Amino acid sequence: MTLHQFQIHLPADYEVLAEVAESLPGKATSQVMPFVSLVVNINVRTEAHRDKWDKNLCLALAIGEFSGGTLVLKEQGLVLELQNGDFVVF
Repeated sequence: MTLHQFQIHLPADYEVLAEVAESLPGKATSQVMPFVSLVVNINVRTEAHRDKWDKNLCLALAIGEFSGGTLVLKEQGLVLELQNGDFVVF
């Protein structure tokens, strides 16, 4: 999904995120609009956790040559087998 498609298919969510990104202190601009942050995890494996500061949506993008890349969404009962280039918005 491109950013344009994100605006079309999830307009309300896009607007909420864009409003936050556009209100950064000092008139700063987000390089990952409509998100306000980007986190790059390399060769990471985490314990189960909840990112409590995410605003409405989170986008996870799998990049690289790897095996066993799963994203587990426990409450939803989903185990997503990700490959290079796959992304998930939740």
